[in-house]
Amino acid sequence: APIRAAMETLRRLRARDDPAFDEYFEEATATVLEEVHRIANIVTEFTKFARLPAPNPEPVDLVSVAKGVVTLHARSMESTGPQAGPRVELAADPGLPQVRADRDQIVQVLTNLVQNGLDAAAASRPDPRVVVTVGPLEKERVRIVVRDNGPGVSDEMMPRLFTPYATTKEKGTGLGLAIVQRIVFEHGGDISYRKPMKG
Repeated sequence: APIRAAMETLRRLRARDDPAFDEYFEEATATVLEEVHRIANIVTEFTKFARLPAPNPEPVDLVSVAKGVVTLHARSMESTGPQAGPRVELAADPGLPQVRADRDQIVQVLTNLVQNGLDAAAASRPDPRVVVTVGPLEKERVRIVVRDNGPGVSDEMMPRLFTPYATTKEKGTGLGLAIVQRIVFEHGGDISYRKPMKG
């Protein structure tokens, strides 16, 4: 729609030799290029979603995997300043069992969830924080919880949270959580969202 509107306005201005054509040209072409870039991102994400390979399971230490993702996201000088503490922290129980999983796909799951948490929190506060907790479940299973200090998911968004193309981000593709859910399900796991406690 923005591309169509920009092109129609340019054609209309050109057809009547409007002097505003040159002034609007920069704005219109910037809009078109930005939208093309956004569409390319959606196509790339959809290709990942459509071509997501089946998991290649092997014994994986989830604490080690989580530590790698947390370390990668822990600090951001641009948004928190040089004196700030880590933006992403890890809390893990000792002696957790290994699980059979595709390491690369689990990294993708955690990266998407951590980045989503940071983005959500950063949109509403200057001190975005995410805590990743890895703990035990029954029957040699392991649970990962990703918490952020953002406002939480709106009631309107809740039913569509893991639906492709559902997003509240201005530049989001809406495929990140859909990819996460698919990976988790294909590993025989479950994923859910819990609203923060009030007060």
